[in-house]
Amino acid sequence: MPHSIEREIHISKPIASPARELILNIFRTDQHLTARLQEVLRAADLRLDEYNVMRILRGAGEAGHLRTDVESRMVHDPERLLALLHKLKSRGLIEGSLRLNITAAGRELLSRLDGPFEKTIDDAISWIPEEKIRVAIEVLESIRAGQGA
Repeated sequence: MPHSIEREIHISKPIASPARELILNIFRTDQHLTARLQEVLRAADLRLDEYNVMRILRGAGEAGHLRTDVESRMVHDPERLLALLHKLKSRGLIEGSLRLNITAAGRELLSRLDGPFEKTIDDAISWIPEEKIRVAIEVLESIRAGQGA
């Protein structure tokens, strides 16, 4: 019987190895969760990476963060950072050049999005037992750390 990922992406032959199956599952799960979270942000005309930057800046408090600090904290690809900073600044959601701060309008927008965003995460994952979540976290962290780390 084919595994779920094989059915989802219409593979007729078995996947060559558990490692390949894991990678395909990671990619497919990322797409699934991204789509659900992006739906929450769509009404606010935000992308996940923009939301991430705004949350980073909110967490920095009044001191804000240097642009390089924001870049190092991003969970998404930072290559678009300059473009998304420009968009957020033009909307009045953040301010600054080298040292960035979230504006009152940015904090207000995040406060409206926080509940629905967290609910979407809870709806997607909270039914999984915590022990399994912890194992998944360990596996993913091991992958990022690399061999023998």
